[in-house]
Parts: sequence; structure tokens; C-alpha cells
Amino acid sequence: KCFRPQSTYPNQLSGLVSWLRADSNVTFSIPTKKVSVVGDGSGNANGITQATSALQPLRYTYGGASDKTRITFNGTSDYFASDNNCPITGNDLTIFYVAKCSGLTASTQRLVGYRDSAGGGSDRLNFGVDPAGKVIFKALDDTGSGGQLLSSPTDLGTVNHIACARINNTNFSLQYNNSTEITNTFVYANANGFNLAPFTIGHIELGGVGTYFTGDIQEVIIYNKFLNDFDRNKITDYLNKKYRIY
Repeated sequence: KCFRPQSTYPNQLSGLVSWLRADSNVTFSIPTKKVSVVGDGSGNANGITQATSALQPLRYTYGGASDKTRITFNGTSDYFASDNNCPITGNDLTIFYVAKCSGLTASTQRLVGYRDSAGGGSDRLNFGVDPAGKVIFKALDDTGSGGQLLSSPTDLGTVNHIACARINNTNFSLQYNNSTEITNTFVYANANGFNLAPFTIGHIELGGVGTYFTGDIQEVIIYNKFLNDFDRNKITDYLNKKYRIY
């Protein structure tokens, strides 16, 4: 379905390091719908891949928010890993996604994840849906310090939604669609960022049973910086005009 943007593109703001879209730059099998590559629209070559056929999600050109293209994850084995190490190189970050979880489990499902086992640290990042269906954002630094935020009980990841997570120094924030942003301050210092291992979409290393994402992902946007409220609203506006979430 054609889309003519009426607002700011993500690549019109500085700091964009990965822009993943179900409807653009995707390598997939037409007969099986299995996706092997989602290219990076930011120009930084931070796309995602899955070479193993049995672990590849499926691409449908209909059925997502606003009946647009979606990539569907089965909740048991499907996931992607980034071509390069995660491009978040400092303390601050901003991440958006458009998705819908179609089946809850007893564990938190990882939609966007990072775990630094290869680098020897304990830092990790999890942006997904908790067992109650709430959107969850969690980040830990190299010492294991950090925190997590949850959307309100009425703002659920089980419907099509836009989520945005931000870190600015020790301040964490989470916004669901255009709802009032949830914020908190934690003991947190991660000047080295999350760049010693790949980031993953649909799972996280050592996540365990029940942590694979079940449902549809349509877009993921990552900035290697904190976007102020004005710029965050530009990207949320772009996503909502495209997908007509609210």
C-alpha cells in the first residue's frame, strides 16, 4: 500500500543508526514468505538477518496496522540478529517500534533486545511485552544497575501500538502511542553503550522459553542519542500517519 509521508522522516534527524521496515528493503521467499534479511534504511548498514530457514519469520503484505505489511514471529524460534554489533555507543538512546503481540506467555517477550555476554559485561536491554500484556522497557549497565518502566494497565502490547523508549543520563522514559509518558530516574551509568554484541529482534540471547516474541512487527527505529520531546513527537507523528494507530 502506498504511503506519502506528511511529516518528518526518521533519517531527517541526526543520530539515526538503524531503521528497519517490514515494507522496505526486505529479502524473503515468495513461496514460503520466510524473511532472511531486513535492510537498514538509515544508511549505516545496521540491518538484521536470519540465515537459518527454520528460524525465519514470515512476511505478509496485509494484516498489519492500517492493513499494511507486517513480519510475523511465531513465539518459539523466530528472530533476527543485527549484521553488526549494536550501534548504541553511549549512555543515551531512543528506540521506537510499531508492533502487536498476539499471544502472551509467562515470561517477558523480547521485541528489541541486547545482552552483552560476548563482551564480558552484564549490560542488557529489553524492549517488549510483559506477561500481563504491558509494554516493558528495561536497561542495565555494566555493573547491573538500571531499571525498568511499564506502560499503564490499559496501554497494552496486545493491540497495534507505537512505543518509544528513551534514556537521558539517568532518566528513563516510556511512551505508548500518545499517552502520558512514564518516567523515572535510576542509578545508571553506561558510557560505553550497548555495542559489544549484536542486537536482536524477536528474542534475546539466553532469554529462555517463552521469551520469543509472538506477533507482528512493522517498524523499528533506533537513535544513538536522546531525542528531545519535540523530535520524539516528529517520529511518533510519522509512525502514526503511516499506520493510523490512534
